[in-house]
Amino acid sequence: MATVAAPILLSFLLIGAVYANPENSQARKSFKGYQVLSVRAENEMQIEYLNLLQQGPEIDFFQIPSLVQRTDILVSPTKLKEIKKSLRKMRMPYEVINQDIETTIERERQQIRGKAANDIWTNYLMWENFELWLQERSQSYSNMIQLKSIGKSREGKDIWQVKVAANVNDAKKPAMYVECLAHAREWITGSVCLGSIDILTTNYGNSGSLGDQATLMLNKFDWYFIPMMNPDGYNFTKVNRLWRKNRKSNVVSSCPGVDLNRNFAADWGGAGSSSNWCSDTYRGDSANSEPEAQAVIAAVAEAGDVRSYLSIHSYSQLLLVPHAYAAIKAPDYNELKNVGDIAMLALRQVNGVNFQVGHGPEILYAASGGAFDYFKLNGVKYSYVYELRPSSGSGTDGFILPASQIDPSIRETFASFFSFADQIPA
Repeated sequence: MATVAAPILLSFLLIGAVYANPENSQARKSFKGYQVLSVRAENEMQIEYLNLLQQGPEIDFFQIPSLVQRTDILVSPTKLKEIKKSLRKMRMPYEVINQDIETTIERERQQIRGKAANDIWTNYLMWENFELWLQERSQSYSNMIQLKSIGKSREGKDIWQVKVAANVNDAKKPAMYVECLAHAREWITGSVCLGSIDILTTNYGNSGSLGDQATLMLNKFDWYFIPMMNPDGYNFTKVNRLWRKNRKSNVVSSCPGVDLNRNFAADWGGAGSSSNWCSDTYRGDSANSEPEAQAVIAAVAEAGDVRSYLSIHSYSQLLLVPHAYAAIKAPDYNELKNVGDIAMLALRQVNGVNFQVGHGPEILYAASGGAFDYFKLNGVKYSYVYELRPSSGSGTDGFILPASQIDPSIRETFASFFSFADQIPA
């Protein structure tokens, strides 16, 4: 018992520590000396310990602890010695997969500075250029794109919806919804939304593989993209590259933000969410409390006949089939999994990257309050969550995916979008 009690006591001490860099500061947060440790829990006691540990400051869990995959943990230099010691006491082998994440962030920052500000295929667009690209694209393809603000964020920024259709003036077709950047640090997801808009608009009606795909997709469905669900959080990643939540002011002023993908009324307050304001999975004061969630709910309702809702996240290379919040699978789980398996086969055929398909609690972890579960529970049959590149514990850069992987990520994900469009009845 002594070997268990010591690290658990340590984690309580960590919980009580004071934040050295409050998350309401506008000074750029440095991650110098922060390491990413990859660990695997092998029993429930280890899971309990990790769940306790993740409540502490200066520790950021990139995945919720589970028995089915590795958990990548960002640890500050002041906590490294203690955390490594406690993991050894818990008999949890760990691997250091990033020796200094600030070096990775700085490399990314330099790459962005050296690229064109509107190049979505080889560069990540910052918030201002992201909005500018949407506006310019909607003007260039005014017959195919309807750009609409569906609401305002906590800080008053527009939440943009992009409807892409063969002709926006035609009668509505059944809708396919794609949502990106609910979690601010998952930059690759926004790139996938922008790249998919680009492919659809530039290839519709053309010959060739992409032309055939874009033409089928738009002749059969109207496509609605929410490319930046969390504009406040995304803009704040210029200050803190690893920020996840929105920017709601909380009772603890140094711990702002709500995890938008824990805020929806799908077993809200259940597994995988937190009532702790300082937690990255803080669920908010009540279900659907956040204006960003409310805007998306209203927009999907207005679209009418929505056949699919695809919630794009990173990372782990997974496709999750409802429900994520409980061990109980959706009644049509087997059908949805078969459709997902075929879509991920199409994805794999582009670059050879493998995505596992399955029930969230079985292949990732249980998580309540997710957007895709909310829409599944409210009549959208084909609802899924993507976890894009890279795989967890792979020794790669996690959320800070190199810009060289933007192009292949867009192309492989778009191939799976086409597969969904091909399989799902209009």
